[in-house]
Amino acid sequence: MNAVVRDVVVGKDRRIVIDLPPDIPEGPAEVIVLARGETKTDIEGLIGAADGWRRAHPGHRRSKEDIDRQVTEERGSWERDG
Repeated sequence: MNAVVRDVVVGKDRRIVIDLPPDIPEGPAEVIVLARGETKTDIEGLIGAADGWRRAHPGHRRSKEDIDRQVTEERGSWERDG
């Protein structure tokens, strides 16, 4: 596996262009981006995505009691199966 390190600038459009040396073969490759400095998690975006999922799947909300009951049933099946 060949590794090539290049310094790039990520623009506002979040696109980068990388020129590779000629000894890198054509074909599939993997690109890994290591951001320098501090990155911020988009908490508002994550909350918005979760809220959108909840609105699209209203029947998927379960109570603590429902989850506890399912865990208990699953654990009971382990004892029966083992």
